[in-house]
Amino acid sequence: MDFTTQPYLSLETCRKNGEPMRTPVWFVRDGDRLYIRTVAGSGKVKRLRANPRVRVALCDRVGNVTGPWVAATGREVRDDPALYERVDRLLDEKYGEIKRQLAAQAAAEGRVYTILEIRFDE
Repeated sequence: MDFTTQPYLSLETCRKNGEPMRTPVWFVRDGDRLYIRTVAGSGKVKRLRANPRVRVALCDRVGNVTGPWVAATGREVRDDPALYERVDRLLDEKYGEIKRQLAAQAAAEGRVYTILEIRFDE
């Protein structure tokens, strides 16, 4: 699967009752890990904190899955400015001007972001 050049990833996290929730997200690959930058207080972050077991699959921009699901483990990365800068640079390289425009708008609105790290299960 091409977790390098494809633009969208469906991230499946689970609610406390076990119900899966799928969210299409932008992502970057760095070595054997995927990284997602997202709003710190979003539902996917809260669900991931409660249960690190996730599944990922390539998808289109509205979340229609286009590849097989892959089991993985996720975590929120906190207090790592170097990683945050690296992920931000990789997102700039992958998504270009649209990413920069959206980031500027988010900053103007005062949004706080966090990084999610996804590791594939072996």
